[in-house]
Amino acid sequence: MSTENKYYEDHYGQLVGMVITSVSIIDDGDGKWPRFIGKNSLGETIEVTVSSDQEGNEPGHLFIEKS
Repeated sequence: MSTENKYYEDHYGQLVGMVITSVSIIDDGDGKWPRFIGKNSLGETIEVTVSSDQEGNEPGHLFIEKS
């Protein structure tokens, strides 16, 4: 596994077991940022904001599909 893939698997792996309890949209005047709020497997409150890149330059989009 490449170092980059390991980074992404570790980063997104934080979401495993998360239960989403609410969704909100943050409007900062430049765009609408999707935000998911929930609890992780340790019971901690987690906020997930969808961005187009790691720098948070603009809102992003999630493709939600049934598998």
